Amino acid sequence: MKRIGTMLMAALLLLGLSQCKKEQTNTPETDEGVYITVDVNGGSKGSRVIVDPNAPGGYATVAFEEGDKLYVANNSWYRGTLPYQNGKFKGQIEADSDDYLHFYFVEGCTMVVNPSRTKKYFIANIADQTSKYPVIAYGHSTIKYVAATTSYSATLDNDCSIMKGPIEGAGTANTVTLRGMNNEVTVNLDANNGDATGDPFTFSSSPELGYGEIMFHNQSDNGKWAVVLPQNEVLAQLRCDGFKDVFVSVPEITADRYYDDDISAINLTPGTTTSDFPFSVAANTQVYFSPGNLQAVFAEANTSSCTWRFADHQYDYIGDAVANTVVGNNCVTTAGTVDLFAWVGASSIYVAAYGINNLFKHPEYGYYDNESLKKDWGEAAASLGGYNTWRTLTIDEWKYLFNTRTTSVTINGIDNARYTQATINTDGTPVKGIILFPDDGYWGPTTNATGITFGTINNPSIWGTQCTTSGWISLENAGCVFLPAAGYRSLSYNTNANHYSPYDPSTWGADCYVNSANILGFYWSSTPYEGDNSWARGMEFTSNRVGFATGIIDGVRSRGEGGSVRLVRPAN
Repeated sequence: MKRIGTMLMAALLLLGLSQCKKEQTNTPETDEGVYITVDVNGGSKGSRVIVDPNAPGGYATVAFEEGDKLYVANNSWYRGTLPYQNGKFKGQIEADSDDYLHFYFVEGCTMVVNPSRTKKYFIANIADQTSKYPVIAYGHSTIKYVAATTSYSATLDNDCSIMKGPIEGAGTANTVTLRGMNNEVTVNLDANNGDATGDPFTFSSSPELGYGEIMFHNQSDNGKWAVVLPQNEVLAQLRCDGFKDVFVSVPEITADRYYDDDISAINLTPGTTTSDFPFSVAANTQVYFSPGNLQAVFAEANTSSCTWRFADHQYDYIGDAVANTVVGNNCVTTAGTVDLFAWVGASSIYVAAYGINNLFKHPEYGYYDNESLKKDWGEAAASLGGYNTWRTLTIDEWKYLFNTRTTSVTINGIDNARYTQATINTDGTPVKGIILFPDDGYWGPTTNATGITFGTINNPSIWGTQCTTSGWISLENAGCVFLPAAGYRSLSYNTNANHYSPYDPSTWGADCYVNSANILGFYWSSTPYEGDNSWARGMEFTSNRVGFATGIIDGVRSRGEGGSVRLVRPAN
């Protein structure tokens, strides 16, 4: 890793990265605001970033192009855009005299949320770099704006870096993707105003693009480059069609640097790696898991109309937030999201399918102890992700998943790794749960690695495995499934009663509540509890308990209680 300190000359910016100083002049105020011209004394170079490892003082230069834009903010609000025309950025803006003029150069990106005079932020994504490199930079005028001042100066500081991927075998024609990287930029227009200073950008990994995909620029047969954003160390997944996936150790990225020799040489091997990872649930049955727990989103209260979806992240759960705690009869009394559902038997007359209900009179959830679900939750999820074959696991399949299946995964010398109890996102909002390893295709770390400390494998522990946010992304990219300890929903009991009984309405309270969120997980199966129509089976875990001494618990809960639902579909 190297640092460059060369100042910008004329229109060029050393990306690797150095600072850029541009003199800006404005003409007197008009009725429509301030007309600003930024003179960069240079024309279009035909390519925004030019990578040249032999260039003196740096690996890349940035040349402004016709159509590039400087976004201008003042007093926390977007004030206008200065397009690049004939060697200058120029255009009309409006400004207040009690703040600086703030300039954001955000180019070569896909806009996710466009700049607007009604928002104090906008969002851009740098994922696709196959034809153009993105550039992220910020600076503000050295003095606050006043109408009588006719000239301003500022320095644009780069908030991105450039990194080489020494990749052999892919050729220039093939797109190479690195997954697990920060690829989204939130421009914080209100972070800097007046004398207050803050971070002009926030960087994150977009779940909409494979949890942080960056597509390398096709620079040469053995050297692909990408502009990268600040982030922690990560074990990223490198993908290229026609080649097997490779996991790459990416160092911590800071702004304004170039990383030309920090990644080890990568030799791609022809072959394929499935983007879906199989999990055996019976001797001849493999499934793919849904990307998150099932959710029902109610835009309005007191209506049965909802939108079904999967959680944005595998670790997401609603817990005791609205609307998990305000379910009624197939509705919610306050708009929100439900992710805990009751188990409704086929014979039920009074309770709607899918179990968005707070009734605890057990016959209402079905009259027979050996009946099937009124409707499998997979029917609610029909077409989600483009598939109509989602379904709920049986209890025997849950048991096989944890206790019986064979995997090709070895973790810290333990062969046939199937699961581990874990806390993930330890550097953010920690979430407890279970990590499942896939049958085959796992490409992640097999020993402790940056952001990942493995605990007990295939047996209970007190959340022994610990993962940072980037550590979990590495495991997820490698095919792991995470089941968060989302708790379970019950009814509050009558505090005037000296006990609580699901059979005694006089002990019931008026409200729902969620027990043991981030402490216990309970996931429904499609299997009833034969011998008592009040109950149904599921998979349950909590600290240092994932079942009996030899395996996963055959969990049993009241049908009226709300449990998590994680769906599967057949593996092809």
